[in-house]
Amino acid sequence: MAADPELAAETRAWLAKASEALGAAEFEFGATPPFLSDIAFHAQQEAEKALKAFLTWNDSPFRRTHSLEELG
Repeated sequence: MAADPELAAETRAWLAKASEALGAAEFEFGATPPFLSDIAFHAQQEAEKALKAFLTWNDSPFRRTHSLEELG
């Protein structure tokens, strides 16, 4: 069974945002000294976006939130 193109596109968009946050964290890790609070923020954002991608793909609605606990 083929995936719904709109669902696939929305899922890919969430994963692209997650990848951006991960890239930002990796970049800030290279600073001397590393920007640890920013890295933690971007790691949380990456996890949030990855969870939203998972929920989107599985057609599980979620409200607008940044809470990992709620999304989980």
